[in-house]
Amino acid sequence: GLKRLNNQMKPVQGLEAKERYFALMQSIGATPSVVTFSMLIVACATARNPLRAEHYFDMLCADGLKPDVISYNALIDANQRAGRFDRCSELAQLMNSDKIEPDEGTFVHLIRAAAGAGQPGRVHELLSQAVASVGASPSLFAVALTSFARLGDFVGMRSCLADVRQRGLSPRLSVVLSSADVLEPSHFAEAGELRRAIDFRRPFKPEDNRPMNPTELAAFVRIIDAMIEARRDVAATSAS
Repeated sequence: GLKRLNNQMKPVQGLEAKERYFALMQSIGATPSVVTFSMLIVACATARNPLRAEHYFDMLCADGLKPDVISYNALIDANQRAGRFDRCSELAQLMNSDKIEPDEGTFVHLIRAAAGAGQPGRVHELLSQAVASVGASPSLFAVALTSFARLGDFVGMRSCLADVRQRGLSPRLSVVLSSADVLEPSHFAEAGELRRAIDFRRPFKPEDNRPMNPTELAAFVRIIDAMIEARRDVAATSAS
């Protein structure tokens, strides 16, 4: 039956291969389900092909099926990967209209989209909404932390880390190191702060995915605080 066909489709790798299997399903008269279309949309997201993802989403709706949170998340992901950030916001509104509750994955994709659009305020807003809606989790804060780092928003990083510590969560070392990796020289008020971030990074291995201990987390927070203070000093000097 259809469930068996969907299970056989699941391990098929790559968009083209998924589409060939989908064509085979159609040729034998199988009626695709929301699960079928969701797998195709996920494959489109991985291939960074938002237009194809939109095509399958439209097919899903045209067949009289109701999109679920998985199909919406996949379509939002396809658009955010391709830099179509306004479309991500539109889809979030459509989800709300369809009375589909967002899950953690929804907020992860929307936070990444906001960061890609260069909107730190929107990242703050979405993180607050996510915590209120689906609860706090290390993975959610991990995405927010890396997003703030990409934007060079040290205040956002500091706020995110403070919230993590307050909630008793333990961010993974690999996540914090990744946030340090995406910082660029242009984000720093002075070269000394960049060296401090590099020095913090040096002792650890990229694959180290253990939870940070309190001493390590406090050390990284001190670096962020120094960056914020250095920016203030530069701004004050420029103003005078």
